[in-house]
Amino acid sequence: ISLETIEDEYNAMDEDTFRRDRLGEWDDDGADTVIPLVPWEQAADEGLTLVHDLVVAIDTSPNRSTTSVVLAGLTADRKKRGIRLVARGGGTDWVMPLVRKIVHENDGVRAVVIDSASPASSMIEILQQRFQVRVTTLQTRHMAMACGQAYDGFVNGDYKHDGSTEMTAAMLGSAKRDLQDSWGLSRKRAEVDISAFVAGVLALYGVALKKVERPKIGER
Repeated sequence: ISLETIEDEYNAMDEDTFRRDRLGEWDDDGADTVIPLVPWEQAADEGLTLVHDLVVAIDTSPNRSTTSVVLAGLTADRKKRGIRLVARGGGTDWVMPLVRKIVHENDGVRAVVIDSASPASSMIEILQQRFQVRVTTLQTRHMAMACGQAYDGFVNGDYKHDGSTEMTAAMLGSAKRDLQDSWGLSRKRAEVDISAFVAGVLALYGVALKKVERPKIGER
């Protein structure tokens, strides 16, 4: 191949395409994911067991077609914080009975968290009044802190996830949205359902949150 041909290709292609097609450089898969791909893969644990400081989080896609329920907590040795996808399905009707069942059958659940600005916020009043489950509502500032903690936790090897395809697909499909000097997760910019990952990030944050609403009505 002549130098002139290579020059013509360079002028006709964007730099990334030229580097891939002519120079043989691999794409940097995962370079733009909200959590770097290598530490995310290393954090996968299909046998993940969560024992202490359990938190349930709920998130719903913007079109309300899919909702995810995620459990977070500490491992038995209290050295790792992790997330496990409990359920993911269409709509929201099935969510509230499930959450009530989890809370009332497991005394280790310290909080149920929902982002007050999310589509899932419509379930807050129903959960509290009809299903007798108190909800800890999170604000935009909490989302920013939750995302920062999740990034650091996975990169530093302190956080684990269940390795499910749904959780990984949600992480890979997530996009950032600017929040002044920090960032949150953009449901609207995502091309796939990211409710599992959003719920996971919120649940992880709730594990260390000092002030929460005890979920069982009658508890303090």
